[in-house]
Amino acid sequence: MSLADSIISAMEDSKTSEFEKLRSKLKTKKPLSKQDFRALVKLLEIKAIEILATNELSMNECRMIGKAILASKLRNIDEIIKFVINREDNKTPLLLHNLLNKNCKIDLQPLREYLNRMVCGEMHLCHYKVLLVVSKNYPSLMSAEILDFCEADSHPVSKELVKTHRIEIV
Repeated sequence: MSLADSIISAMEDSKTSEFEKLRSKLKTKKPLSKQDFRALVKLLEIKAIEILATNELSMNECRMIGKAILASKLRNIDEIIKFVINREDNKTPLLLHNLLNKNCKIDLQPLREYLNRMVCGEMHLCHYKVLLVVSKNYPSLMSAEILDFCEADSHPVSKELVKTHRIEIV
């Protein structure tokens, strides 16, 4: 059994080192080659939560991971969304925007709770992008509290959401 365990751990280490190699290429501020991007997509399909669990991801890395998320076929998207929501850092809206753009069937309860917390806090452009994606792909999540926030807010995205969803309610 120790031989099998050593093979499994060696394979896990190689996957981790592959991501570290890709991270070093991302830090050069140059776009990834098609081959490297495909490798990132494959890594995400296998170990998405482990990659997203990396604490010191830069915004550039998050953008590239987001693009790879859109190109990948994630099996456990509910778990990934819950993990990203529980991160609660400045990169959460960016990653969540890309996950919700996939328009998959998901458990809406964690997302509903996140949106209610989000509109009570400080809003940035990435938060408005999340609201737009939710409005387009998951309109049932546009609650009265979110629409009330949008009515009180002066951002153009908020005005558009109010115009779209208040017409549907009336």
